Amino acid sequence: MQNLTLRFLSSIFLIIIFLSLLSANDQIFLFVLQTLLIVSTWEFLRLINFSLNQDKINNHFLSRERINFHDFFLIFIINFSILVFYSLESNLFGLFVISLLIIFLFFLLRSNFKKFFGLIYIILPFVILIQLRHDENFFEILTFIVLFSVTTDVSSYFFGNFFGGMKLAPKISPGKTISGSIGGVIIPSLICILFYSKNTDILYVVISSIIFSIFVQIGDLVESYFKRSCFVKDSSNLIPGHGGVLDRFDGIFLLIIIVYLLKILDFNFFFIV
Repeated sequence: MQNLTLRFLSSIFLIIIFLSLLSANDQIFLFVLQTLLIVSTWEFLRLINFSLNQDKINNHFLSRERINFHDFFLIFIINFSILVFYSLESNLFGLFVISLLIIFLFFLLRSNFKKFFGLIYIILPFVILIQLRHDENFFEILTFIVLFSVTTDVSSYFFGNFFGGMKLAPKISPGKTISGSIGGVIIPSLICILFYSKNTDILYVVISSIIFSIFVQIGDLVESYFKRSCFVKDSSNLIPGHGGVLDRFDGIFLLIIIVYLLKILDFNFFFIV
């Protein structure tokens, strides 16, 4: 009951974050965006350091892990670049700034590709959110991404606990089951049919929903694989009952990237009417 209460209170906090990103106030949007980016990169860099220290220190806990000056410098450079990118309103020069950031990170971290690709994977959704911020359908896109990801996650959890059965990827995420994964596809698809099939072909809605759900679950597995390689269950304990920011945004990160790529390809999103 205590854990359930913590999860409920934390969920309210997450809803406030989501609503802040939808705010028409640019300062609120930027503040929340950069706060999430700082915490996400901090969690990631701390996990990397923790995994390296496992071979050197016995009884070493993630809560005791500290990042060094080099990592603080990385966080500063990344967030400063994102700030410049945002201030330039995502024009070509802004994209040039992001390209310079990627090149800089590559040369700085070329001896540690795990760290390099991990940071790029975390940075990319925030760059995309800034790009989408200027889109007339930003509210619909972000609302769908967040609610769809949450629905997939919750459906997978309850189906997996109720039906149990074979594990989906026991070496990556021992708690995930095939039944949970199927539930994470069926329920979001049914909800999308209920809300969107009146204006769009039902088969189109179903196929799109299945694709989105699969990518949300892949994003979850990617983060689970990384945590497992770092010998931890949660990325941090910043959100009581939920873990860390990376734990809550794992599927959302990948879905943001996929939706943006489809948008570039002029995909006809059924949730934009």
